[in-house]
Amino acid sequence: MKKMNIGLQLYSVSEDLKRDFKGTMRTVADQGYKGVEFAWNYGNMRPEELRIFLDDLGLECIGVYDPGGHIDDVENESYVYAKGLNAKYITTGITNRVNEKEWPGAIKRIKKAAELAAQNGLTLLYHNHWQELQYVGDERALDKMLDSTDPAKVRGELDVGFLVQGGVEPVDYIQKYAGRLPKLHMRDIKKDMKFTEIGKGIIDFDKVIPEAAKAGVQWLVYEQQGNEPRALERTARSFIELEKKL
Repeated sequence: MKKMNIGLQLYSVSEDLKRDFKGTMRTVADQGYKGVEFAWNYGNMRPEELRIFLDDLGLECIGVYDPGGHIDDVENESYVYAKGLNAKYITTGITNRVNEKEWPGAIKRIKKAAELAAQNGLTLLYHNHWQELQYVGDERALDKMLDSTDPAKVRGELDVGFLVQGGVEPVDYIQKYAGRLPKLHMRDIKKDMKFTEIGKGIIDFDKVIPEAAKAGVQWLVYEQQGNEPRALERTARSFIELEKKL
C-alpha cells in the first residue's frame, strides 16, 4: 500500500502569510509538509514566479480552494493559479445553499463547474463543512451532491473534523466514497465540538488513517482555523502527530 503524503491547507496560516509570505512558506516546508493547498493568497506573485518558488522549497501545489463565488468561471483567479501551478485539483464548497430550495441549483452549478474544470485539465473536488451533513429532504446534502454527480468529474475532499461536527463517523464516509477521495482534510475536534490540533481531540486517527489508505487517499491535508494563535507551532505539532501514524 502506497504511503500517503502530508500537505497543508494554507488557510491554516493565513495571518502569517499576510505578514511574511515567503518566510511562512519556508517554515511550512521545513516542518516537513510536502504539498500545499492555496486559498486566496498567492503572495502577490505571478503563477510562473510562484511555481519556481515552490519548486525551490520542494513543495507541490496539491490544489487551489475557491469559495464558490466564481467556480464556474474559468477566467477567475483560482483557475488561473491552479493551471499555472500545475495543480491537479480545484476545490470548492457551497455551504450557504444547503436548503431544499437552493441545493438542487447548487448541484447543477457543481456539475457545470466540473465540466469546465475537466476541459481545463483539472478535477473538481467538493469540500464539506458541517452544513452539508444536514438533511435536504430525505438525504444528507453531501450525499445528494456526490451521489448525483459523475464520480470521475466530481470527487470529494472530505473534512473529518466537519464530518464529526455534522454528526457522522468519518470512517463510514471514507468507506462509502472510497476511490473518490484523492485528498482528506485532517483536523481534530474536542467534545465541545471546537477544533483542535491532531491528537488533542476525540477523533480516532488510528482508525481514520488506515481506512484512508485503503480508500486510495493520496494526501492527508492538515487544516486549522486561520486566526489560531501561534498557528505555525500548531502546524508543526500536527505534522509530527500525523507522520507518526503513517
